[in-house]
Amino acid sequence: MSGEWLSWLGTALPILLILAMIWLVGEFLADSLRRNEATTPDPPKTRKSLIRDAVFEGAILLMLTYVLSGELRNGEGSPLFIGLLLLGIVLQTYLIIRKLIEAFRLGSAGIAPPQA
Repeated sequence: MSGEWLSWLGTALPILLILAMIWLVGEFLADSLRRNEATTPDPPKTRKSLIRDAVFEGAILLMLTYVLSGELRNGEGSPLFIGLLLLGIVLQTYLIIRKLIEAFRLGSAGIAPPQA
């Protein structure tokens, strides 16, 4: 019985991973098409928004880790796919650490100082 109730995650997480990649590429394409218009500066980052972003990145990291553990457990995983998952895990970990360090360095007002 241990782990049987998690069997549906084996199917749902790769689909969610593909949807997250499509969303990321779509957001990039939409942003590149929007560059012709006048752009407004991004709102300043606050500690709360940086920590919220880090939690979101952590959810993606957990999803990547779960898919990787399934591939390693089955023993039939493609070395290329396993390598891509490892690369994704390393990049997500870097993003989380970078956002948490930036949140730690924010001033007491909670708003990042303007950067030139």
